[in-house]
Amino acid sequence: MKLNLNCPISKKQIEKYESFIERITGLIEKTKLPLLSCVLLQSSSELDENKDFFSKNSLKIFTGELLSKYLNEGWAMIGCYQQAAFLSSFHHTRASLELLAIYHWTVYKDNKIEKRVKKYFEFKELNLYNYYRKITNANVKDEHSLFSSVDENQVKVWEKKIDEWVKLFDVKDKDLSNVINWHHGCKIENMLSEFPNEKLKMFYTEISHATHFSPYSHSFGTVDSVLGLPINLDGDLTQINTPITIYLNSLEFLLNIIHHKIGFDSKVKFPKNKIY
Repeated sequence: MKLNLNCPISKKQIEKYESFIERITGLIEKTKLPLLSCVLLQSSSELDENKDFFSKNSLKIFTGELLSKYLNEGWAMIGCYQQAAFLSSFHHTRASLELLAIYHWTVYKDNKIEKRVKKYFEFKELNLYNYYRKITNANVKDEHSLFSSVDENQVKVWEKKIDEWVKLFDVKDKDLSNVINWHHGCKIENMLSEFPNEKLKMFYTEISHATHFSPYSHSFGTVDSVLGLPINLDGDLTQINTPITIYLNSLEFLLNIIHHKIGFDSKVKFPKNKIY
């Protein structure tokens, strides 16, 4: 990537960064990152080639969108390693485990699936309505132009859905502004408590420390503390492979749930070593 000519960084600083990237290239090739790339290429191609399957009904559309987000977290993780942002890779691992917990929570009770999936799709309109009300009531300018095309008729359409939204999201005080996510009423922590895999649940708890700022997270650092990629490991790559291992195992677990719930038979081949 070429820097903008106005970027106030010295030639010495650029050379130092480029030198570090060169130093880690050989190390990265020895990690599980090539395995992750292989799995992501298989999974992304498979999802793209099965767009019709994932457009048949609301549950399949929901599944396809969640799986797409899951794969994006994996690709972002690759970028973290390649740019020596190792600490950030834990963020994407944690996000993938949250997506796994969300999907399990959505589908594991057959009598809850329809309502939970409907919440997902209805939330987009509800959230726009809530934001529109906040902007209007506060009399502030909408800097993002989200409502440039909103007219009186659209507002009336939203208002007609208020009673439906109140019932769907179980809003006891009828204040829809309290609905701030589509799974309103169930936090990620609650979803995890219902998740059946103790090993992956344990990893979620552990990597939360590395995701947020804490003394524990910086135990992963090196002398290159800003870039933060462990490079002096004497051949032991366990630490640097941990986010990749968790991600690969959780993706395989997700695809197994998807197969059980909507009958999608993934052909993705995973590495043999498993942690769950």
